[in-house]
Amino acid sequence: MNSGYSSNAIGSAGAYVTISRTIAAGAVTIIDATGNYVACLASSLTSFLISLDAQGQSFMAKGLKVRAPLGQVFKSIVIDNSQNATALTFTLAIGVGDVSDARTTLAPAGRWRGRASAPESISPPSPLSLPRAASSTP
Repeated sequence: MNSGYSSNAIGSAGAYVTISRTIAAGAVTIIDATGNYVACLASSLTSFLISLDAQGQSFMAKGLKVRAPLGQVFKSIVIDNSQNATALTFTLAIGVGDVSDARTTLAPAGRWRGRASAPESISPPSPLSLPRAASSTP
């Protein structure tokens, strides 16, 4: 699947486009796009490598953002899937300025694995027992 730009947004904070692509296992691809940041919105793999303008590679995963050096823009993005044995499907947001998402994300239900001192489970409170009131009927 090689789709072009799927959407764009323009606002006072900047502008961005989203791109969704699939890269074969062991492949490298170059995306011609100009911006000062790239954020990974979705990825079929846990991680992959990315570089801006074929400079040093950076680790990329869903939820991460990579920026060009302050005051600079990039003109191409290299996506490196050469070390993975499966195809990579991803969606990137590429833009200028800054766009942040502060929406709350809830994790699926499951067992909490926090500090060792945390309880294994949380039980609902027991029903409250109150003494019966004395009858005042004659």
